Amino acid sequence: MKQDKTPITHSAKLIFAVFGLAAICAAASARAGDDAAPPRPWDCDPVAWQERDGGAFEAIGSGYALAPCPKGTEVEVSARVTPVSTDCPEYSNLGLSLFDDLDHRWNLYLSKKPDSKGGGTFCEMKNQRGGAWLDAPGGMAPAVREGNGKWEWGRAYDMAMRLVHGAVEGEVRDAATGALVFRAVVRPAVSGGAQDSEPEPPAFAARPALVSAGDLRGRAESVRFSVHGEVPEAWRAFPAYRPVGPETGVRGEATGFFHTENIDGTDWAIDPLGRGVILAGVDWCNPRGSYSDFLGYSPYGRFVTEHYPSTDAWAEETDARLRSWGFTFLPCGGDESLYYRSLAHADGADRLYFSHRLCLGSADPEWRIAEYRRSPCTALPNVFHPRFQEACDWWARQRCAPNRDDPWLVGYFIDNELAWWGDVPENKAGGAFDAVAKKPGSHPAKKALLAFLEERQGQKGLQGQKGPETVADVPASVKVEFLRLVAERYFAATTAAIRKADPNHMVLGCRFAGGPKHVHPVVMETAGKYCDVVSFNHYPWADLDRNAVFYAKIDKSRVLDVYREIHDLAGKPFILTEWGFSALDTGRPCTYGAGQRFYTQTERTQAAELFERTFLSLPFFIGHSFFRWADQPAVGKSKYFMENTNYGLVSEDGVPYRELTEMFTRVQGDAVRWHGAPPPEERAEARLPDDPTERERFFSEAAGWGSGRAEPSPVVGFRHEADGSWVLSNGLVRVSGRIGSRFMADEIAYFDGAVARARPVGRWGALLQGATDNIPWWVDVSRVTDVSFGRDDATGVVTATIRAEGRGDEAVAGGSAPGGVGFAFTHRLSLAPGSPDILAEIVSLENTGKEPFTVSYLFMRPFAVGNDFTGFRSVPNLWKGPVEGWWQFPDGSRWGVSSRDGGVVKATLWRREGETIQHPDVRCKDGEPFVLAPGETFRPRVPMGARIAFVPHA
Repeated sequence: MKQDKTPITHSAKLIFAVFGLAAICAAASARAGDDAAPPRPWDCDPVAWQERDGGAFEAIGSGYALAPCPKGTEVEVSARVTPVSTDCPEYSNLGLSLFDDLDHRWNLYLSKKPDSKGGGTFCEMKNQRGGAWLDAPGGMAPAVREGNGKWEWGRAYDMAMRLVHGAVEGEVRDAATGALVFRAVVRPAVSGGAQDSEPEPPAFAARPALVSAGDLRGRAESVRFSVHGEVPEAWRAFPAYRPVGPETGVRGEATGFFHTENIDGTDWAIDPLGRGVILAGVDWCNPRGSYSDFLGYSPYGRFVTEHYPSTDAWAEETDARLRSWGFTFLPCGGDESLYYRSLAHADGADRLYFSHRLCLGSADPEWRIAEYRRSPCTALPNVFHPRFQEACDWWARQRCAPNRDDPWLVGYFIDNELAWWGDVPENKAGGAFDAVAKKPGSHPAKKALLAFLEERQGQKGLQGQKGPETVADVPASVKVEFLRLVAERYFAATTAAIRKADPNHMVLGCRFAGGPKHVHPVVMETAGKYCDVVSFNHYPWADLDRNAVFYAKIDKSRVLDVYREIHDLAGKPFILTEWGFSALDTGRPCTYGAGQRFYTQTERTQAAELFERTFLSLPFFIGHSFFRWADQPAVGKSKYFMENTNYGLVSEDGVPYRELTEMFTRVQGDAVRWHGAPPPEERAEARLPDDPTERERFFSEAAGWGSGRAEPSPVVGFRHEADGSWVLSNGLVRVSGRIGSRFMADEIAYFDGAVARARPVGRWGALLQGATDNIPWWVDVSRVTDVSFGRDDATGVVTATIRAEGRGDEAVAGGSAPGGVGFAFTHRLSLAPGSPDILAEIVSLENTGKEPFTVSYLFMRPFAVGNDFTGFRSVPNLWKGPVEGWWQFPDGSRWGVSSRDGGVVKATLWRREGETIQHPDVRCKDGEPFVLAPGETFRPRVPMGARIAFVPHA
């Protein structure tokens, strides 16, 4: 068929793709010249598209169906498309594509807005280029845009796209009436000449394709296409590799691609020329920044647009900055404009994302074990799905095959922060088993689990004909072996798919969440079996006083010991793929997101240097990735990702944090000095004189409150009635309760002089988190059994001790507590004359039941009174700052807890939107989980105290 190469400038010219479809040959006949040859099947993403008889296609998820033809520089594709439905709360799309690869394509969409933005329908034609969605990429300009773009569910539309001489055209018409719905034309930009001149086409070639996104289901029929100007599958040439980073003097084999070698007992990343390199990276280095749904734009992206003449200008400056600061590597989120300058790059988890694509890309629940809730640590694919390997192979062909000859590419991150624990993060050993056990019998994973049980124990169980009837009846060792099976199938399938598509580059692991202790050892061991490098994200706790880094604020294991232990298990080099610290002196609230916070950039920089020198000292670390390039918006990103933290190397105005970047320049410029060398020397632990306990702070401050009053402070009084009720009051705050209540204090009220004006604000409760065979359970207190009162005449302190008992004979979240469990929680509530605050302390926990249980956390629980309040987020993990959790009321007042005691590890008061259930979680921990035998009593070794406070509206 003769191809018309003249750019179309009138809508009538596009009728070829709508009403003249029969004249466009199918790809097989167009290529082979044989009309009798049977058409080849399309290359459909198994998650997204199914090819039906008669040349029809059904969209069942998010992804592409690629025409069975080569790529070309002149392409036409058309189809009659019918949108049917979507359940996705975000943007949803259905239509056609001119597809080069997953980072370079033109899409013509029928689109639906999120319900949160009105849910309206519209049409658009967009270009995807290296992670950015554009109306027109560099070198091109929009020429035509017509039609209102409105479409209706269940109605058919004739859609067509054309790539000819570098111009891209798209059109949508109502199939019944022929009326124009939408039309767009984007042409190569022409300078100094007539518009009808013939410019040189840009470097773009494509394959015809169908596309669905946001799980928009629908049909595509009467699909036709043609391709001319064929190009090879991998038609782009890669620049010759040039050395990255400072000279290390380390030499390995020059294979032409990145790989790892152990040289004299130390692991190194070896570049294509055989040079040893420290892979020093920074995440999300791109000109777009973090888009905020609340603002409707990205502050950093807006700054870049206003201050740089082009993306290339931004990339030139950014590359120079990173190079001067000692960075050598672009891991996740690196912009394509930075490629092939002076930094190596990875195909990041943000690009590959095997599991998030499977878990989010289809509404079919059979594709997943754990649901992806649009936030980290929530996705786990169904590795037992009969098409799991096929889906992995398809994705790797698209993502990896085009890069197989790229010498600048280090390798591939398979995924990011999977939920290896199923639905309960605490259940590292059995969570995957428990999640699958809840599936219906028809689910492929449930079938695999029953077969697994039958094979290993000779019994079906779990509602089968014989065997264990409930999850609790399955031994923990069996659940761990099932988890090993899940990990085996996951890593075997994904790594095989990558290596089949690209045998030249490394598999860099799946970026485990929360550090290596947050996944079960069998998963880490299996990752080492299949991957070239094991990767994990970890935000540790830097103790600047001791000059040492610990695993977490609540876990004082030294990171050096933890990392060595996990390396012994995995047996492969490590990359630390996310880490960082933030400070409060930038205007960022820093209330959402992982990691330790500091008050100043100086402290932040000290922590960063301490940690980098610590992990570089380990001989098996070959690289790291600092999180991130630019700060996040102060108002947060979205309701799914509320992060609003000072993570950046630069501010949202592009200003580098000088102390931090100077530190990186110094340390990374001489990284070979620290790699495998002794770690920073730890200082002896010492209690600082200015670091009192919360109890000491309370009584010291209470004395000052009383002395400044015009009248004598009210005397603290206690009244205990015959019916079991009691009241504790000092004239500023009143605490009351009763024997038999399930709250330790039924009411906490504040008033100013007159009892009649007392304002009830909250209640006080308790909760125990335990575990049985590593399966967590939570049991609330059931009733108050006794109350005691005491007074210290010397200081005027009154203490009320309230005792409660709980039972574990009911199923609760995560698992079921043993039927014989019982416990007695003793809390102490203290008031002082002149103080509006209450000191709450955990005094003891006694096992009053018949069975031992593992104690994980002890909870104090401040419940708010009423229903008109929200959780108020405080800064978490603040170095030498209080741990806080608050309820906020409509008048701006707040009520909650504040503590500086190390035993109080986390305070988060929250409830889900639209729900009345409160989650007043003040979680306390004393070292590692421990077993409490019947009759034994636990008393904290360190103070577990919190200040209960009411903050009126200012």
